[in-house]
Amino acid sequence: QAPAGKGGRKVPFLIQRQDGGPFAFGGLWEHYIDADGNEIETAAILTTHANADLEPIHARCPVIIDEADFARWLDHTEERVEPVADLLVPPPDGFFSAYAVSTLVNSVANDNAALIEPAGGEPIAPRPREKPADQKPNPKQLKLF
Repeated sequence: QAPAGKGGRKVPFLIQRQDGGPFAFGGLWEHYIDADGNEIETAAILTTHANADLEPIHARCPVIIDEADFARWLDHTEERVEPVADLLVPPPDGFFSAYAVSTLVNSVANDNAALIEPAGGEPIAPRPREKPADQKPNPKQLKLF
């Protein structure tokens, strides 16, 4: 959901590839056994800064793994980040399209095609990309690698 729109409420968006095809998030999964023998399944979707398509909606977006990189991303024998570090970037500008949808998507009781119909207005236009300024790390942001 994007920052507050009219009336101060957040606006939900349908975000998809420009060509309508599927896409895969870069994520991490771990099966952990603590000192008491309790098994814990954990997962996380990795994010990076948004590309020009999503910047009008949010400052971050999920890492997207291209199908050609699936085997490299899913190689469980590799424990170092260096072989996949180049994948931890936003998708290219023009990859996504987005438009506002009804707030009906906010309730699991709703499950119909109306949820993905445009709520009115124009699709989100990508912002022109300027050369990124050197960003200083946020001291509150933890580092994964």
